[in-house]
Parts: sequence; C-alpha cells; structure tokens
Amino acid sequence: MKSAFLTSLYQQMTPTKSISFWVASVFFLAASLLIFPAYILMGEVTSAVIIGGILAISVYLISPKVWLYSVLLSSYFFYTKSITEESSVLILFAMAYHSSLFVWIFSHVLLKRQKLITHWIDLMFLIFLGLLAINGLLAIANDVEFIFWLKTWQLHLIILYYFPLRELCADRKSQVILLGVCTVVLIIQGVSAINMYKAALSNFKFASQLLYVGIRSGASVFTFASLASLLAVLLTTKKIPKILLLAFHFFCFTVLLITLARAAWVGYAVGVLMMIVMLRKALRIQLIVGILVVSSSIGSIGFIFFNSKASLILNIINTRFTSSAQFATDPSYLSRIYENESLIKGIEEYPLGGGGLQTTHNRYDAISRTTTIGSYAHNNYLGSAEKMGIPLAALFFGIMLSIVIRNWRISWSSQDPRRIFFAISSSVGLIGIGVINFVGSVFDQREGMFLLAITFAFSALAHNLDELPAVTTNKNLHPE
Repeated sequence: MKSAFLTSLYQQMTPTKSISFWVASVFFLAASLLIFPAYILMGEVTSAVIIGGILAISVYLISPKVWLYSVLLSSYFFYTKSITEESSVLILFAMAYHSSLFVWIFSHVLLKRQKLITHWIDLMFLIFLGLLAINGLLAIANDVEFIFWLKTWQLHLIILYYFPLRELCADRKSQVILLGVCTVVLIIQGVSAINMYKAALSNFKFASQLLYVGIRSGASVFTFASLASLLAVLLTTKKIPKILLLAFHFFCFTVLLITLARAAWVGYAVGVLMMIVMLRKALRIQLIVGILVVSSSIGSIGFIFFNSKASLILNIINTRFTSSAQFATDPSYLSRIYENESLIKGIEEYPLGGGGLQTTHNRYDAISRTTTIGSYAHNNYLGSAEKMGIPLAALFFGIMLSIVIRNWRISWSSQDPRRIFFAISSSVGLIGIGVINFVGSVFDQREGMFLLAITFAFSALAHNLDELPAVTTNKNLHPE
C-alpha cells in the first residue's frame, strides 16, 4: 500500500515536460509575487530564504539536469569573495542549493526507490555529517552562537551534490556537458582574476609590490583545474580537441601563477608528480617529455624575445619561494607557527569532541605585530582537529584518503580513458588542494566545498562507469 502511494506520488511529481514547464512557471511567479510582501513582513533574510528555495525548486521541476548545471554555473557567484559575508545574496544562494538538493534526495530515495548509498565511502560521509551536527552542542557549550556554527556546518552539505552529479551524469553526453559547464565557470572566474590582477598592477608604486599583488582567491580552484586539464590533454588523441585543451590548460596555469600563492604552486607540482606515479609507462613518458619540451620552449622564447619581462617573472617566482626558506625571519612563516601552537593547545584541551565549529583561538600576527582572535585557522588539519575533535577530523580526512586509494586502484585496473581521467583527476585534485590546506584552510571555504563535491563525484563516476572494450590499435590506452 505504501509502495503504491509513493509510486503514485512520484508520477504526480514527474509530469511531462510541458506540464513541468507550467508548474515551474507557477513557482517562479509565486516567488516574484512574494518578494515585496516577504521583505516588508519578515525582513531581508527570511525573504531571501523563501525566494531562493522556490526559484531553485522551480528550475528542478523543469529538468533535474538543467537544475544541476545551473547550480554549477552559479557556483562562482556564490563562492567568490566579491559577495560580502553580510549580503543576503549568500543566504539566497545557500537556500536555493540546499532546498533543491533535498528535493532531489527525496525524489531519488523515497519516490524512485533508488539507493543513495552505493559504496561504503558514501555511508562514512553521511555518518560524518550526522556526527558533525552533534558538534553543535559542543559549540554552544563553548559560547559559540548557534547561527555562526550553522553557517559553517551547512557548507558541508554542498558536498552532498556529488550524489546527483553521480546519478544524473552517468552517461557520456551528460559528462561532456558537465565538463563543459565547469569550463565555462573557470573561464569566467579566470578572466575576472586576470582583470583584477591587471588593475592591481596598474596601481602599484614600488617594484616590491609585485611580490604581493596576487589574486589569491580561487588558487585552489585553478590548482585542480590546471591538473585536470593537463591530464585531459594527455588522454585526448584527436588533434583539434588536444590543441584546445592545451590552450585551456595554459589559461588555467596562468591564472594559477598570478595568484602568487606559493602553496598552490607547490600543490600543482605535487599533483603532477602524483599524476606521473599513477599513469602507465607510455603516458608517464609522454607527460615528462611534454613538460620538459613545453617549459624549455616557453623559457627560451621568453628570454630571447621578452627578456626583461621573463626575467621579472622568474625573479618574482624565485623571491616568493626563497622567502619561504628563511624560516627564522619570514614573518608569514612565523605567524603560522604561532597560530599552530595556539591550535595545538586547543586540541589538547578538547581532544575528542573539539571546541565546536567556529570556536575561536588567539593568533599572533608577526607581520602587523598584533594578537588577533578569530575562528579561521590557516592550517585546516589542526583547525579541524581543534573544532571537530581528533576522531571526527580523522574521519573527514580519512574519507578523502580512501577516495584517493580507490582512484589509484581504478587507474591501474582500467583501460578506459574516461575512467582513467575521472579517477586520476580526482586523486591529484584532492592531493593538490590537500597541500594548500596546510596553509589555506580550503575546506572551511565555499569554493573548497564545491571542489570536494566535484572530486567526490569524479571518483564515483570512475567507480560506476562500465569498462569499455579494449582498443588494441590505440597505444595510448594500452601503454604497457
């Protein structure tokens, strides 16, 4: 009886395309009519919540795939720092994302009667979210306002988007569209970063300022994008797509360079090394030779035809790295050491449960020579252990390690280039942003949560893809 009721409800909630369009139009009209009265009666925040939820659900009713691609396309405007923390636009985005996500989960699990948990990693992540919810009690006990704790906890819900990504992008066409949508977002963000960098350069007065005008927002995003696009170049055999992907890789790598984020550069380098390890012999040789040829060619052309600019760029990169080696005198490094000592004291005080998300700690800034109190921890590994407790932080990062190991096995057992791409790009992406996480706290930021959703989804797609028949004529797919 219950099953028949759910089947009937599902049929009613999944009408034909024409009906879906009209239902969605009604939702959209309702949202438009609610804007003014909701703002007058309930204020800016509540009206943003109502409108965001209705608009997102209306898009979902038109097409779940259109909804999913819309979420990805709008993600840049959500996680970019151009939107201030006080803006109600953030609340509108968050409500739109969460409400439509739970509508999809409700439809997938209760109406379609399909499994949400298909691997033990899925179960571990859901357990983590549940235990993290209990962390709110510890946060309140440590005088953290509930609304501030909730703001951080709800960001972790964004990672759940890897479930609809896994289900709705299971076929080749959808995966191509998915990668195309991600490319559009990266181009928008990259062009914006380049324009901001050019504007910053036009305003500097001293040459030394060149070392600090990097656009650090999005460093982790373009670390992953640079690694994934490099892998795509390697796995693509057709000439025109290969050239386009190579141009896109140079674009992403250029944006990564202008961030002037040393940790992001190191993350990219470590990711490339990991890629070399995970690839088969023939592809590994192609990658190494390609890197040597391209880097030497660009270097030679730069110093022959653009000597002054090439020397300046090389000097900036060299200075950024050599300053990090001066551990005893580098103010930035000393600030991190002082902060880590404060975080370790917090871990020792509450080792099992942590102090709660958004709990604060003292941090001495060696640059400004002042002591500040804040919840942001530059070392996210220590910061997570301080806020969540050691067991829960270990579970969170253990899930990521498990995904890397699963991807490793897939990359070595598969001959399908699509599976290899999704598996290796997921692993090197997690490793690259994992390096940044030592000094950048990627997983406390909005862009970090979207990156986790993408890397988790890539791993799930690689795990669920059916192996294509072997193509013996293509040596790239059978390097050994």
